[in-house]
Amino acid sequence: NLTHKKVPLFIAWTQVVIAFLFIPAWLLGLKKAPVIENWGGFMRHIFTQGVCNVITLVGQVVATNIGSVSLLQLLRAVEPVFTVIFSIAFFGEVSHLLTYLSLVPLVGGVVIASMGGEGIQFSVTALVITNIANLAAVARNLFGKGAMKNQEQIGRNLDPTNILALMCMTSSIVLLPPMLYMEGGIVFGGELWGDISKGGSEHAMYVCFVVARVAVLSYVTSELSFNVLGMVNQVTYSVTNALRRVAIIYGDVFLIGTALSFTSQLGSIIAILGAMAYSLCKSKLG
Repeated sequence: NLTHKKVPLFIAWTQVVIAFLFIPAWLLGLKKAPVIENWGGFMRHIFTQGVCNVITLVGQVVATNIGSVSLLQLLRAVEPVFTVIFSIAFFGEVSHLLTYLSLVPLVGGVVIASMGGEGIQFSVTALVITNIANLAAVARNLFGKGAMKNQEQIGRNLDPTNILALMCMTSSIVLLPPMLYMEGGIVFGGELWGDISKGGSEHAMYVCFVVARVAVLSYVTSELSFNVLGMVNQVTYSVTNALRRVAIIYGDVFLIGTALSFTSQLGSIIAILGAMAYSLCKSKLG
């Protein structure tokens, strides 16, 4: 909590700069390196994706400091709705009416499950920041899907893993100047280390380990999610993301000890049934 509150941009930056670890793998031939042949296509599909990723990450980290975990999941549950609107507006992709209606129990279930948690504190600031992050996340996913569909307009060896790595490298470069300007003195001037060292050197090392662990887990999550995005359309991807909120709420229960009410359990069941309905409608009706 201390590191997130004092240096949210630095925490977000650690979650994307880790992508540079792919460079040795590319140089050693352990994985085919991406080759950019059209920098206009790169700027259109990957750079814009990286900027949206920065907004998403920073929004999530900042909002985490303001509201409870359950509140954030509640606010982010509407991501499929934003995705549907963006998909129709920018891609002209229209699905069957029943497919869209099946999103109602899914989103509603996640909202109910989130509202059922104890300790939810409403915050207008968290509402605004989370919805901005929502919009940026949807745009990032759409640009990501566009990059996968138009690989030949960008270059070669652009599988989901390499596209994600390039996006995160771009994000780290974009985020570096504001991070250094706003938090550089705290991070590199000794203030942050002094704060986390108040509990002793062992505690300070543990905090560093936690920050690194979060960065690795965040990237692995993005890696898995991006590969899923490569297999399905953006709306289906948002549905799986929304359903993941239920798992996060239960993780909040088991790891942090947040109480889970009957309402949360009911909402979880509704959300799961909604996801099943969407899957059935999408496969049968399109």
